[in-house]
Amino acid sequence: MFNLFKKIIYMLFVVLSTLHACYVRVLLDSGPVEEMGEKQFVVADKKFLCVFKDTLLSCNGKQLNKNGLRISPKDSKFWYQDTCYSGDLALIVQEKRWYVINNIPLEEYVYSVLRSESWPGWPLEVNKVFAIMVRTYAVHKILAAQSMKKKPLYDIKSTNIHQTYKGLHNFDHLMQAVQETQNIIITYHKRPIIAMYDSCCGGIIPAHISGFDFKSDPYLARPYACEYCSECKLYSWQISFEQTALIELLETEFSGLKHIKDVRVTTDKAGKVTEIEVRTGRSHKKISGATMYRLCKDIRSFCYTIKKEEKIFKFTGKGFGHHMGVCQWGVRAMVKKGFTEKQILDYYYPGTELMKLVKVEPQRSLTSADT
Repeated sequence: MFNLFKKIIYMLFVVLSTLHACYVRVLLDSGPVEEMGEKQFVVADKKFLCVFKDTLLSCNGKQLNKNGLRISPKDSKFWYQDTCYSGDLALIVQEKRWYVINNIPLEEYVYSVLRSESWPGWPLEVNKVFAIMVRTYAVHKILAAQSMKKKPLYDIKSTNIHQTYKGLHNFDHLMQAVQETQNIIITYHKRPIIAMYDSCCGGIIPAHISGFDFKSDPYLARPYACEYCSECKLYSWQISFEQTALIELLETEFSGLKHIKDVRVTTDKAGKVTEIEVRTGRSHKKISGATMYRLCKDIRSFCYTIKKEEKIFKFTGKGFGHHMGVCQWGVRAMVKKGFTEKQILDYYYPGTELMKLVKVEPQRSLTSADT
């Protein structure tokens, strides 16, 4: 299998200490202590009700000596907010904030994330590519967290800010994709990459995107367009707003906005929207492309144009996501054409290579008895 096992990352200190023996700490929930309220966890039908009051944390009415609680279920399962998770649970109060953290083996995390970040019904070979990406992204976040001077309580968030993680699921066939790629990651100069990916890139050339530090991560500066996602329905899209609806959308940014004469879009070389100018006739108001993306949930990507037709504003765009890294619909098409995992990942992350995490035993110091 493309000589994977000839390439090894000797990462004793990474696997055993930095990776906490290949565990990942996932942030499930957090907030300020004044808004904590009651947090309930269920383990083997036993309820744990935690409350923070008068600077102290209590569980089931018993005050804890420290502002933290760790639960290690015997069957490795617990419930939080109607979702079942495996691994250990930690509730920690620190610096006026509370955190709910799930400590879970890396391969179980990859299996869980595949449910949300892939299409479970797609071919095995597609999900094997996705498993490698998900694992690599997680390892990169773990190492990044552990390299911080002030060590964070968690490695990765459970939302799509990082990777969507929703605990246990019943798509057992995804486990095969995890097992057949176990411990395999994508590296650049023998370090895990930021394995970014989106649903459909829309044929955008990532190297032309402005505002990203490609010097640090040159493998994301793919200098050519993806040629494999054009048949995807998400490749191009269009949404329309009547003037009143667009005004309502923008009112949080432009108070007193009552009329829109025209909208002008500024893009970078890739076609990514950097700025939007709203013309009222008497004045011009500007917002960033990122702000518009946040305001309008129907905008599927960062690359689009806006055209006014009478009182209708038409948004015409390309792709679904941020246009960086792997295009998931492109992967699906490449697998159908017979490309291997290595060929696919080489295509989307130029200059990278596949390696395998292995556990290396500590080397003994030589003594007189060894000589």
